[in-house]
Amino acid sequence: MRQVFQESYMSKTLCVEEVPAPLLRGTGVLVQTAASLISPGTERAAVSFARKGIIAKVLSQPERVQLLLRKMKQVGVIDTLQLARRKLENPIPLGYSAAGVVREVSPDMPGIRPGDRVACAGAQFANHAEVLYIPKNLCVPIPDGLSFEEASFVAPGSIALHGVRQAQIGLGETVLIIGLGLIGQLTAQLVRAHGGIPIGIDLDESRLSLARELGMTHALKRSHPGLSEAILKLTGGLGADQVLITAATPSQDPIILAGELCRERGKVVVVGDVGLNVPRSVYYRKELSVIISRSYGPGRYDEQYETHGQDYPASYVRWTERDNMATFLKLAAEGQLNLKPLIDHRIPIADAAQAYDILTNPEIRPQPLGIVLTYPQPQASLTPAEDRMLWLSSQTPNTVAVPSTDTLGISVIGAGNFLTGTLLPLLQPLTRQQPPLQLRGLVSASGLSTKNAARQGNFAFCATDVNAIWADATTQAVLIATRHDSHAGLLTQALAAGRHVFVEKPLATHRDGLKACIQAMQSAPKMQVMVGYNRRFAPLSIALNQALNRGSKEANPNADQSSDKDSNKTAMAVPLSIRYRVLAGHIPEDSWVHQHGGRIVGELCHFVDWCQFITGEKPVQVNAQSAGDGLNPDVNIQLAFSGGSVAQINYWMRLDAGTAATLGKERIEVNAPGLWAELDDFKQLRLAQGGKITTQKLSKQDKGHAAELRAWAESLRRGTPAIPVESLLLTSETTFAILDALQSQSQVTIDLNRYGY
Repeated sequence: MRQVFQESYMSKTLCVEEVPAPLLRGTGVLVQTAASLISPGTERAAVSFARKGIIAKVLSQPERVQLLLRKMKQVGVIDTLQLARRKLENPIPLGYSAAGVVREVSPDMPGIRPGDRVACAGAQFANHAEVLYIPKNLCVPIPDGLSFEEASFVAPGSIALHGVRQAQIGLGETVLIIGLGLIGQLTAQLVRAHGGIPIGIDLDESRLSLARELGMTHALKRSHPGLSEAILKLTGGLGADQVLITAATPSQDPIILAGELCRERGKVVVVGDVGLNVPRSVYYRKELSVIISRSYGPGRYDEQYETHGQDYPASYVRWTERDNMATFLKLAAEGQLNLKPLIDHRIPIADAAQAYDILTNPEIRPQPLGIVLTYPQPQASLTPAEDRMLWLSSQTPNTVAVPSTDTLGISVIGAGNFLTGTLLPLLQPLTRQQPPLQLRGLVSASGLSTKNAARQGNFAFCATDVNAIWADATTQAVLIATRHDSHAGLLTQALAAGRHVFVEKPLATHRDGLKACIQAMQSAPKMQVMVGYNRRFAPLSIALNQALNRGSKEANPNADQSSDKDSNKTAMAVPLSIRYRVLAGHIPEDSWVHQHGGRIVGELCHFVDWCQFITGEKPVQVNAQSAGDGLNPDVNIQLAFSGGSVAQINYWMRLDAGTAATLGKERIEVNAPGLWAELDDFKQLRLAQGGKITTQKLSKQDKGHAAELRAWAESLRRGTPAIPVESLLLTSETTFAILDALQSQSQVTIDLNRYGY
């Protein structure tokens, strides 16, 4: 399918390219797009930002500069700049308001069937593309009599409607609208439909004329002589009951003007992106209410509502985002809104670059309000599976040769920031070594980001359907780098398909998932499984292990590890004492991390694994206490190991993320007879032994990601695991035991017998 996107924030190029079509997932629909609306404010800003020079970009986002400086301190200047550049080079999908025909419906999607006409919203979903996946709450039926072009106004229409609702307009009240762009024109019509009397103000005479054509009785230019007196006269000497600011400008003028023209104890509702240095004197003297209107309405920015389809009870939230979308279309279909005069241009998707040239050309007057992209007539057939896969090289399914015995074909599932920013650059050197890795397919939900990452990594193909990997005979192993809750399911699929697996931590987010993983491993004993516990492969971890002389086979990733169940035994029986302090920092409670296994299962597993590695022993018991409530408490854990070693893990989440990064995230102390060690954030190792202190210091932080991937590739060639399977299972079970200990406030025994292992 074709999709429109800005090539990157570093490029001025506007692209229309083939990308894999989306796969139906979750509760939602697949839509064959018939029309999509270019938002003149939001999209002009995105494209204009991309066309700025690098200095102008930096000056416009000073808060991001501070983040970069903190990151430089942590991982080094070069790595930070490379990471920032990769992010700036990501493609930018455009569009968030569209309409089309439903082609496929999830079984639990109520009220919509294939063939229905629908309107769609959402910047992550309703892009300018021929096929769209739209979750349940971002999709509404189009009423009879309304065209696809008119229905494509659904997102800006809902934004305008939510602003009007926030104003709480009473019958006959006067409403001043500052800014008569697209949102302003829609707002004026909605105010009238609400029984209010709209008065418009704008800098551009053409927009004032359009507002008058659409029924606005009073529309005044900002430079109108005696503007304040004119507004007072129109409002019976009171001033406007409500002021809706729908302009888009960094200037403070709209917020100042709103205060001057609003009546005492009136409301000022800010809908547009304007300067908000509120002049206290006039707002205090008039006791004005200032309300910031947030996009489409309740549900916006709520992942559970927008992505997962969890609605709010109408008795508590009457007008949700989806309700506003449906109401806007209903008003338009009933003739209370006139949308056709707002369409300035109709341009085929193939010529989308022309549309953005019109949008961003300051010499074109009047500036366009509504540019609609049109699409080929929707087809009656479902989106074919082959549209979800795109070959990026000269190889095709008919020309792919079976790799030689010393070549490893690797495919990847997931194209998020960790894969593209950390793992993918480290996989590249492995494709050039002898014998090489061969990067086959990259699969992710977003066709655009998948294609971009696959092209950067020189993959043979990209896809949005994981079945493309199982169908590729050249893929021998799979690297899974998706969100945590999908790991167990994808691992079991991969093993059933006869592929070796590297899965980013955690292995599973709950015990049922871990049980499924164990059963899948037992059913495919020849397939290797590795989890991304990179810290044990860090160079300073290896150095510490050697200094302790634990005798574990894990100390050498290339050692023969033929017996998993005995591989944690050590040559020395001397117990260790470990204190592992982690300044994890606070993560917002609406983050996906909390929804998919939580932070103890999702990150603390790293530190459990490292303690296993450094002791060479099995965790057998756990105690845990927490300080603080909610999803970000401080957690203190005590682990007992099979050889008598003990570890205390202090996982502190209440500290703000900036302070945590400044102080250094991780610090580990290890004590053994005659030896004390301190590992500081995987940048420095201090050893005290025999009255002497030695220090090993790296030029930059190295948490072992590169060595981990090398060890995995070598383990596949060797046929023995890089990390013992039992150790992987014990790490997951230990995190579940920590949760049990926190809940029961008692000691919990760690045992894999419950899984029949």
